[in-house]
This record gives sequence, structure tokens and C-alpha cells, in this order.
Amino acid sequence: MAKAMQGQQPVFEWLARHKDGHLFWVEVSMRKADIDGTTHILVTVRDISERKRMEQALIQEALSWTKAMDQFDDVIYLLDTKRRLVRANKAFLTLTGSTLENMVGRHIAEIIHPQGEAIPCPVCLAQEEMRDAVITMEAGQPDNPSGKPIEIHVKILRDDHQATGILMSLHDLTVGRWLEEKLRLSAAVFSSTMTG
Repeated sequence: MAKAMQGQQPVFEWLARHKDGHLFWVEVSMRKADIDGTTHILVTVRDISERKRMEQALIQEALSWTKAMDQFDDVIYLLDTKRRLVRANKAFLTLTGSTLENMVGRHIAEIIHPQGEAIPCPVCLAQEEMRDAVITMEAGQPDNPSGKPIEIHVKILRDDHQATGILMSLHDLTVGRWLEEKLRLSAAVFSSTMTG
């Protein structure tokens, strides 16, 4: 009230008690008003219980998404249509060596290509062109942030044909390739044993 009397217009949230005893959230706004030569404080109280429920649901959804995505060894992250980071799993944070708080809202090119790119890499091109793509990058490629052979999936999320985001995944091909080589060698040994 003191702030309102000084000419400020404070707005704050408050946990109120209904006459039946249950608690609910309200938004309170105050302002000074002169009515018929007398100074009054006008107070507006608005029930924001539904907004608070929606905020809580969004928080729970984000936590559920994060818990689920953290179960994967693959790097998984979500970008908005301007290619800014929205969410990412632990594997992404391990790859980038940072925290989610330092990354959310940043453009993905700043994160993956901090020195910049003379020519956009195939992944950046797919994101810019808003097209689905599956791209394989070898360990030594300069655009490969992992230093391992990886398969990258770019999936454009759509709502009524309108792009709403970009879901990304990076899968390490090292183990799969090692197994393929072992199978190839075993097949060659088996084949030479059968013929010889």
C-alpha cells in the first residue's frame, strides 16, 4: 500500500483463502486514485487459479519430457522455428559441456559451431530449409561436434502444416560399425572354413 501511495502500481500474486476455506491464487494490483479530492487506493483482485494450474501442468510436462529424454544415450534436443534451443537431454549437455540454463534460448549454430561456419553444414541447411533429413557425419568431418561417426535426424514438427519446432537426434554409430566389422570378419572366417 505504501508503494501505491507513492504513485507506483504494484502487482503481485497472493495465496488467498475462499470463504469455504480452500486456498486459491489471486493477482493483486494496486494504484492510487483521487476521487472527489480524497486519496484512495484502488485494489483489483483477480482469480488466477486456472493460469497457475496451466503453469504447473507445463512445468510437469517439461519435467516428464526431460526425465524421458534423459533415459536415451542419443543426443536429443528441441529447437523453435528460429533454431533457438528449447529443451535438451543430458547427452546434449555432456556433448556441449554446458548447463541447460546457459543454453536455452540460444541459437543452435552458436552452440554447435561457436567459431562460425563459412558454409552452412548439411544439418544447418536442413534446419534452415525446414525439411526432414537423415545425415551421416564421419568422425573427422569439421562440422561434426562429437568427434565420432554419427547419424543425425532432423524432424520438423508441424501443426496443421505449419512448422512449430525442430526435433533433433544424434546417434553414435561407433558400436554399430564395430559390430558390423566383427560380423563381416566372422562371416569371412566361416566362409573360408567351409571352403577350405
